[in-house]
Amino acid sequence: MINAAGRNVSRDKNPNWKSGKKKKICLICGKEYFVIPSYTSSRYCSLQCVGMSQRGKLTKTINSCRNCGELFEVYSDQRRKIFCSSECHFSWRSKKFGGDRNPNYQGATIRKCEICGIEFISRNRRKYCSHKCAPERFGESAPCWKGGLTPENMKIRNSIGYVEWRNLVFERDNFTCQECGEREGKLTAHHINAFSDYPDFRMEISNGKTLCWKCHGNLHRGKPRPGKRYASGAVQI
Repeated sequence: MINAAGRNVSRDKNPNWKSGKKKKICLICGKEYFVIPSYTSSRYCSLQCVGMSQRGKLTKTINSCRNCGELFEVYSDQRRKIFCSSECHFSWRSKKFGGDRNPNYQGATIRKCEICGIEFISRNRRKYCSHKCAPERFGESAPCWKGGLTPENMKIRNSIGYVEWRNLVFERDNFTCQECGEREGKLTAHHINAFSDYPDFRMEISNGKTLCWKCHGNLHRGKPRPGKRYASGAVQI
Protein backbone atom coordinates (compact mmCIF):
# COMPACT_ATOMS: atom_id res chain seq x y z
CA MET A 1 0.00 0.00 0.00
CA ILE A 2 1.40 3.41 -1.02
CA ASN A 3 0.40 6.49 0.98
CA ALA A 4 0.05 10.06 -0.28
CA ALA A 5 3.77 10.70 0.31
CA GLY A 6 4.71 7.75 -1.92
CA ARG A 7 5.91 5.55 0.95
CA ASN A 8 5.13 1.87 1.27
CA VAL A 9 3.17 1.37 4.50
CA SER A 10 1.82 -2.14 3.93
CA ARG A 11 2.04 -4.91 6.54
CA ASP A 12 5.18 -4.70 8.71
CA LYS A 13 6.11 -1.29 7.27
CA ASN A 14 2.97 0.21 8.84
CA PRO A 15 3.64 1.72 12.32
CA ASN A 16 0.30 0.25 13.52
CA TRP A 17 1.11 -3.25 12.27
CA LYS A 18 0.28 -5.96 14.80
CA SER A 19 1.87 -8.91 13.01
CA GLY A 20 -1.34 -9.90 11.15
CA LYS A 21 -3.74 -12.67 12.04
CA LYS A 22 -3.07 -14.97 14.98
CA LYS A 23 -3.23 -18.73 14.76
CA LYS A 24 -5.58 -20.43 17.22
CA ILE A 25 -6.61 -24.02 17.89
CA CYS A 26 -10.29 -24.82 18.42
CA LEU A 27 -10.94 -26.38 21.85
CA ILE A 28 -13.68 -28.64 20.45
CA CYS A 29 -12.49 -30.03 17.11
CA GLY A 30 -8.78 -29.15 17.33
CA LYS A 31 -8.83 -27.37 13.98
CA GLU A 32 -6.36 -24.56 13.37
CA TYR A 33 -7.90 -21.20 12.42
CA PHE A 34 -6.77 -17.59 12.21
CA VAL A 35 -8.24 -14.50 13.86
CA ILE A 36 -7.40 -10.81 13.81
CA PRO A 37 -5.50 -9.49 16.87
CA SER A 38 -8.63 -8.02 18.47
CA TYR A 39 -10.20 -11.54 18.57
CA THR A 40 -7.33 -13.32 20.33
CA SER A 41 -9.70 -14.42 23.12
CA SER A 42 -11.57 -16.61 20.61
CA ARG A 43 -11.70 -20.29 21.60
CA TYR A 44 -13.84 -21.90 18.90
CA CYS A 45 -13.53 -21.99 15.12
CA SER A 46 -17.26 -21.87 14.27
CA LEU A 47 -20.75 -21.47 15.69
CA GLN A 48 -21.20 -25.23 15.52
CA CYS A 49 -18.30 -25.68 17.93
CA VAL A 50 -19.69 -22.95 20.17
CA GLY A 51 -22.99 -24.84 20.36
CA MET A 52 -21.23 -28.09 21.14
CA SER A 53 -19.32 -26.40 23.95
CA GLN A 54 -22.60 -25.39 25.62
CA ARG A 55 -24.14 -28.86 25.59
CA GLY A 56 -24.64 -30.24 29.05
CA LYS A 57 -23.97 -26.91 30.76
CA LEU A 58 -27.55 -25.60 30.63
CA THR A 59 -30.03 -27.03 33.08
CA LYS A 60 -33.81 -26.79 33.07
CA THR A 61 -35.89 -25.05 35.69
CA ILE A 62 -39.65 -24.87 36.23
CA ASN A 63 -41.45 -21.52 36.18
CA SER A 64 -45.06 -20.61 36.72
CA CYS A 65 -46.87 -18.58 34.05
CA ARG A 66 -47.96 -15.21 35.42
CA ASN A 67 -51.12 -15.23 33.28
CA CYS A 68 -52.55 -18.78 33.34
CA GLY A 69 -50.60 -20.23 36.28
CA GLU A 70 -49.43 -23.32 34.39
CA LEU A 71 -45.96 -24.72 35.04
CA PHE A 72 -43.47 -24.79 32.15
CA GLU A 73 -39.81 -25.71 31.70
CA VAL A 74 -37.12 -23.25 30.66
CA TYR A 75 -33.35 -23.45 30.38
CA SER A 76 -31.29 -21.81 33.06
CA ASP A 77 -30.29 -18.93 30.77
CA GLN A 78 -34.03 -18.15 30.35
CA ARG A 79 -34.97 -18.42 34.01
CA ARG A 80 -36.45 -14.91 34.00
CA LYS A 81 -39.14 -15.96 31.50
CA ILE A 82 -42.52 -15.49 33.20
CA PHE A 83 -44.99 -16.43 30.45
CA CYS A 84 -45.49 -19.87 28.92
CA SER A 85 -46.39 -18.47 25.49
CA SER A 86 -46.77 -15.24 23.53
CA GLU A 87 -50.57 -15.62 23.77
CA CYS A 88 -50.38 -15.48 27.57
CA HIS A 89 -48.03 -12.51 27.37
CA PHE A 90 -50.43 -10.52 25.17
CA SER A 91 -53.43 -11.57 27.25
CA TRP A 92 -51.75 -10.40 30.47
CA ARG A 93 -50.80 -7.05 28.92
CA SER A 94 -54.36 -6.58 27.67
CA LYS A 95 -55.77 -7.20 31.15
CA LYS A 96 -53.25 -4.97 32.88
CA PHE A 97 -52.95 -2.08 30.43
CA GLY A 98 -56.13 -2.29 28.32
CA GLY A 99 -58.66 0.55 28.15
CA ASP A 100 -58.64 3.07 30.99
CA ARG A 101 -55.84 1.12 32.71
CA ASN A 102 -53.43 2.33 30.04
CA PRO A 103 -51.53 5.48 31.14
CA ASN A 104 -51.98 6.88 27.61
CA TYR A 105 -55.72 6.30 27.58
CA GLN A 106 -57.62 9.35 26.35
CA GLY A 107 -61.17 8.16 26.81
CA ALA A 108 -63.78 6.72 24.46
CA THR A 109 -67.43 7.26 23.71
CA ILE A 110 -70.21 4.93 22.60
CA ARG A 111 -71.73 6.01 19.29
CA LYS A 112 -74.51 4.65 17.12
CA CYS A 113 -73.79 3.96 13.46
CA GLU A 114 -75.81 6.30 11.22
CA ILE A 115 -76.41 3.51 8.68
CA CYS A 116 -77.10 0.25 10.55
CA GLY A 117 -77.72 1.56 14.06
CA ILE A 118 -75.14 -0.72 15.74
CA GLU A 119 -73.42 0.80 18.78
CA PHE A 120 -69.62 0.93 18.68
CA ILE A 121 -66.80 2.42 20.73
CA SER A 122 -65.15 5.43 19.13
CA ARG A 123 -62.07 7.34 20.23
CA ASN A 124 -62.51 10.02 17.57
CA ARG A 125 -65.33 11.57 15.54
CA ARG A 126 -66.12 8.42 13.59
CA LYS A 127 -69.76 8.14 12.50
CA TYR A 128 -69.85 4.62 11.06
CA CYS A 129 -69.13 1.24 12.61
CA SER A 130 -67.21 -0.17 9.62
CA HIS A 131 -66.02 0.54 6.09
CA LYS A 132 -69.09 -1.26 4.74
CA CYS A 133 -71.39 1.31 6.31
CA ALA A 134 -69.21 4.29 5.46
CA PRO A 135 -70.19 5.95 2.15
CA GLU A 136 -67.81 5.87 -0.78
CA ARG A 137 -65.37 8.73 -0.76
CA PHE A 138 -64.35 8.87 -4.38
CA GLY A 139 -64.69 11.77 -6.75
CA GLU A 140 -67.10 14.47 -5.64
CA SER A 141 -67.96 12.62 -2.40
CA ALA A 142 -64.34 12.76 -1.18
CA PRO A 143 -63.67 15.38 1.53
CA CYS A 144 -60.59 16.63 -0.37
CA TRP A 145 -62.41 17.02 -3.69
CA LYS A 146 -61.31 20.17 -5.52
CA GLY A 147 -63.42 20.06 -8.62
CA GLY A 148 -61.56 17.38 -10.61
CA LEU A 149 -58.03 18.72 -11.04
CA THR A 150 -56.45 15.39 -12.06
CA PRO A 151 -55.85 15.27 -15.84
CA GLU A 152 -57.66 12.59 -17.81
CA ASN A 153 -54.29 11.22 -18.89
CA MET A 154 -53.24 10.51 -15.27
CA LYS A 155 -56.62 8.98 -14.41
CA ILE A 156 -56.21 6.41 -17.17
CA ARG A 157 -52.55 5.65 -16.46
CA ASN A 158 -53.27 5.12 -12.74
CA SER A 159 -56.37 2.98 -13.32
CA ILE A 160 -56.58 -0.75 -12.62
CA GLY A 161 -57.26 -1.49 -16.29
CA TYR A 162 -54.06 0.24 -17.39
CA VAL A 163 -51.99 -1.68 -14.83
CA GLU A 164 -53.51 -4.96 -16.05
CA TRP A 165 -52.70 -4.01 -19.66
CA ARG A 166 -49.11 -3.25 -18.75
CA ASN A 167 -48.71 -6.56 -16.90
CA LEU A 168 -50.16 -8.50 -19.85
CA VAL A 169 -47.65 -6.82 -22.18
CA PHE A 170 -44.80 -7.76 -19.82
CA GLU A 171 -45.99 -11.37 -19.59
CA ARG A 172 -46.35 -11.67 -23.36
CA ASP A 173 -42.77 -10.41 -23.84
CA ASN A 174 -41.50 -12.58 -20.96
CA PHE A 175 -40.41 -9.49 -19.01
CA THR A 176 -37.67 -8.87 -21.57
CA CYS A 177 -36.76 -5.65 -23.35
CA GLN A 178 -37.55 -6.09 -27.03
CA GLU A 179 -34.60 -3.89 -28.06
CA CYS A 180 -31.57 -4.92 -25.97
CA GLY A 181 -32.80 -8.16 -24.38
CA GLU A 182 -32.47 -6.99 -20.77
CA ARG A 183 -34.62 -9.11 -18.49
CA GLU A 184 -36.42 -8.20 -15.26
CA GLY A 185 -34.82 -4.78 -14.95
CA LYS A 186 -36.64 -1.45 -14.94
CA LEU A 187 -39.21 -2.04 -17.63
CA THR A 188 -41.93 0.07 -19.19
CA ALA A 189 -44.78 -0.72 -21.60
CA HIS A 190 -44.34 1.44 -24.70
CA HIS A 191 -47.31 2.36 -26.88
CA ILE A 192 -46.48 1.65 -30.52
CA ASN A 193 -49.30 3.96 -31.60
CA ALA A 194 -49.53 7.15 -29.59
CA PHE A 195 -51.47 7.04 -26.34
CA SER A 196 -52.89 10.52 -26.97
CA ASP A 197 -53.73 10.16 -30.67
CA TYR A 198 -55.18 6.63 -30.65
CA PRO A 199 -57.52 6.34 -27.63
CA ASP A 200 -59.12 3.18 -29.07
CA PHE A 201 -55.77 1.36 -28.99
CA ARG A 202 -54.68 2.36 -25.48
CA MET A 203 -55.57 -1.01 -23.94
CA GLU A 204 -54.77 -3.20 -26.94
CA ILE A 205 -52.13 -5.79 -26.09
CA SER A 206 -50.84 -5.69 -29.69
CA ASN A 207 -50.19 -1.96 -29.31
CA GLY A 208 -47.79 -2.50 -26.41
CA LYS A 209 -44.08 -3.24 -26.45
CA THR A 210 -41.82 -4.01 -23.50
CA LEU A 211 -38.76 -1.77 -23.26
CA CYS A 212 -36.20 -1.09 -20.55
CA TRP A 213 -35.87 2.46 -19.27
CA LYS A 214 -32.67 3.06 -21.21
CA CYS A 215 -34.06 1.88 -24.55
CA HIS A 216 -37.31 3.72 -23.95
CA GLY A 217 -35.38 6.92 -23.30
CA ASN A 218 -33.21 6.40 -26.38
CA LEU A 219 -36.33 5.80 -28.46
CA HIS A 220 -37.75 9.20 -27.53
CA ARG A 221 -34.55 11.19 -27.17
CA GLY A 222 -33.95 13.57 -30.06
CA LYS A 223 -37.08 12.45 -31.91
CA PRO A 224 -39.82 14.78 -33.22
CA ARG A 225 -42.46 16.04 -30.84
CA PRO A 226 -45.24 13.67 -29.72
CA GLY A 227 -48.04 13.19 -32.18
CA LYS A 228 -46.04 13.31 -35.41
CA ARG A 229 -46.74 10.25 -37.55
CA TYR A 230 -44.12 8.35 -39.44
CA ALA A 231 -44.35 6.49 -42.73
CA SER A 232 -44.64 3.20 -40.83
CA GLY A 233 -47.86 4.33 -39.18
CA ALA A 234 -46.37 4.30 -35.66
CA VAL A 235 -46.66 7.38 -33.50
CA GLN A 236 -43.90 8.53 -31.19
CA ILE A 237 -45.18 9.50 -27.74
